[in-house]
Amino acid sequence: MQLGFIGVGNIGTPMCRHLIEAGHEVLVYDVNPSNMARMVSLGAQAGESPRAIAQACNIVFSSLPGPREIEQVALGAHGIIEAARPELIYVDLSTNSPTVARRVCAALAARGVTMLDAPVSGGVAGAERGTLAVMVGGAAQAFTTCKPLLQHIGSNVFHVGDSGSGCVVKLVNNMLAFVNATAAYEGMLLGVKAGVDPQMIYNIVQASSGASSAMQAFPNKIFAGDFAPGFMIDLAQRSQPGPGTRGRTLRAAAHGQRVHQFPARSPCQWPGRRRPVRPDASDGRTSQHGRARATADNVTTRMSTPRFLISQEITHGLADGLDYGAAWCGPWPGTHHAHAY
Repeated sequence: MQLGFIGVGNIGTPMCRHLIEAGHEVLVYDVNPSNMARMVSLGAQAGESPRAIAQACNIVFSSLPGPREIEQVALGAHGIIEAARPELIYVDLSTNSPTVARRVCAALAARGVTMLDAPVSGGVAGAERGTLAVMVGGAAQAFTTCKPLLQHIGSNVFHVGDSGSGCVVKLVNNMLAFVNATAAYEGMLLGVKAGVDPQMIYNIVQASSGASSAMQAFPNKIFAGDFAPGFMIDLAQRSQPGPGTRGRTLRAAAHGQRVHQFPARSPCQWPGRRRPVRPDASDGRTSQHGRARATADNVTTRMSTPRFLISQEITHGLADGLDYGAAWCGPWPGTHHAHAY
């Protein structure tokens, strides 16, 4: 079967490679010529545009940075929609806004194309091993058709429900993953600064109720001094609110040791506190003390942690057009990447 694959970057490359290794002819397109050249060297054929890919293939996959790129590839000039026909299935493996996924799905459906939102979890390492979790939203019949292909990419493939539902679960997962990672780094830092050996902390926590997959970053990467990026903070931090969206980008900078949360318009006391927490900067930028004020919906949060850069994932349109943010920390202040998770 000839398949199309649009977007062969860090995670798209191994997913596409698994399809090639499974014996499928794959036609690829990427805005980066070197990415396409790499895939051609692995046995793929190069396409001229998303439209050309969709014209040649009945099933087209994509792995893209975010909602803007997904809309451009699907609905823009030289996009998939220009090759619309009833037998075409478009499977988007990207992390996307549920609102955008549903909008793109509806636009394609009006032209006879079936779309599945099928975001993946497991990072580059999971993509390399073919062990990703794939959470799929969309028509059951299209899912049945594509499931054998998705099983080359991931070892756990789920049909979640209607269009956009795969994106909802993916964003929930990301929120939990980022929060767990932040907590793991904070906990390790606390123990190390109190004088306990980090390997001992890891061994005990992983054998106790605090165990989590986020802790694996320590033996796999951090203890070895490996700070190569596994997930880009810029991707986690992207914010593209749509019409009616109430959420706003949450930004925070590293410094201090506490996280406080309170309504932007009325004081709220942290449990056990008798006074509201005051932000250090009123304009949303980092103050001279390294702290920042950030607003998400009606909540202003001051987030800080020593030696770690905090960012977040904005989950567009998770429910009724709302955006939510989840904190994520990378290894050192001033860097623009985070560890794989």
